[in-house]
Amino acid sequence: MQVVMKKICCCTGHRPKGFAWDYGDKTLRAHKDYLGYLAYLLEEFINDGYEQFVCGGAIGADMDFAEAVITLRKKYPQIRLEIVVPCKNQDRKWRETDKERYQFILQQADETNVLFSRYTPWCYDKRNKYMVDKSNLVLVVWNGTKTGGTYQTKKYAEKKGKELEYVMLPPKDADLETQFHFFIENGVPLEERKRKRERIKKVLEMMRKNEEE
Repeated sequence: MQVVMKKICCCTGHRPKGFAWDYGDKTLRAHKDYLGYLAYLLEEFINDGYEQFVCGGAIGADMDFAEAVITLRKKYPQIRLEIVVPCKNQDRKWRETDKERYQFILQQADETNVLFSRYTPWCYDKRNKYMVDKSNLVLVVWNGTKTGGTYQTKKYAEKKGKELEYVMLPPKDADLETQFHFFIENGVPLEERKRKRERIKKVLEMMRKNEEE
């Protein structure tokens, strides 16, 4: 009997300070484009057979990823969300609103794994490596900064030969004009990104068909 392996995607990405805009202002065009593209990519992954989605639950990209999965689960009930917590009470110093958001995600998760009972200097690194090792695909929400946990996780995923997909953010110190041009150059509005990905998919399908012939 052939065993079909579950396709797993994890997410690594910046916390609020890594975003060029005010992360707390959900009305900003840049933030809406970012969330829209994130949800679009996840639906693409689901349609490609991905069933399990993994993240660490931290404020910022992790929570955005988790909330998008929770929303998409209404349409695709077969998908599962796993939260990998680096240490117990990781939200101890967070603001009350962030704690409430985090607790909601934990309640909605299909699985929660707490790696360490208390904080250690290496618990976040262990969390990141655990997620990458478990996954086939790593989604990187990245502003191009070549320091910090997101970059180190990206490098580890490359070393392990994992497939990577990116949600690129403007540089964290970008002014409003730079943000605008960044999104234009990276395919905003969202519909243009969708059309571009569809064209790429058609070319790849044609190449595979030619190889089979």
